[in-house]
Amino acid sequence: MSDLEIKSAPVAHLPVLRALIDELGIPEIMDERALRHPLARVSDADCVVTMMLNVLCGRVALFRMDEWLGRTDVELLLGPGRVAAAFDDNRLAAALDHIDA
Repeated sequence: MSDLEIKSAPVAHLPVLRALIDELGIPEIMDERALRHPLARVSDADCVVTMMLNVLCGRVALFRMDEWLGRTDVELLLGPGRVAAAFDDNRLAAALDHIDA
């Protein structure tokens, strides 16, 4: 028995959408306009990309997205070191508030 654990997580069309979002430069545009707080585990740009992927996969509710992300491959979609728990409702609301300001 090995310590290697294999976990399968559906991502469907989301990597292609993420590539298009990156090609459009949306994360960079967001990072230029919204400063990252040093205590934030994820940036406002990460939150915006996550919300875009959420809507583009047909899930229109921006609610409990951390649970939705928990059923996908978060690091594949959002980058190394990202975890689903970092995208809770409060963090996404704060990102939207920063955009509004």
